[in-house]
Amino acid sequence: MEKCGCAARTRKRYRVTTDSTHSFKKVPNLLNQKFQTEKPDIIWCSDITYIPTQEGWLYLSVIMDLYSRKIIGWEDNGKLNQDLTLCALRKAIERTKPPAPFLHHSDQGI
Repeated sequence: MEKCGCAARTRKRYRVTTDSTHSFKKVPNLLNQKFQTEKPDIIWCSDITYIPTQEGWLYLSVIMDLYSRKIIGWEDNGKLNQDLTLCALRKAIERTKPPAPFLHHSDQGI
């Protein structure tokens, strides 16, 4: 391989980031796999994705309106903490000003 200028490519280890053993109150799943809605700003879903960069991991929290399937709030940061998700939620609320009540569904990882 060395003569040909080839090198083995190693994979990065999988990193578990969801802490299911936290002491926070668990909230029941009100969405219950019903991903259709009749009006905008009634049901929102959110999640976090991890983006590898040359400087380390970039964490991106997004909030999507299930009616339009549009991303209505997002935040990125180099730290994975609750501020990341709360900031994305604040931005979505400021941007859309949803009527009360509405449902915000997440996997409760943070």
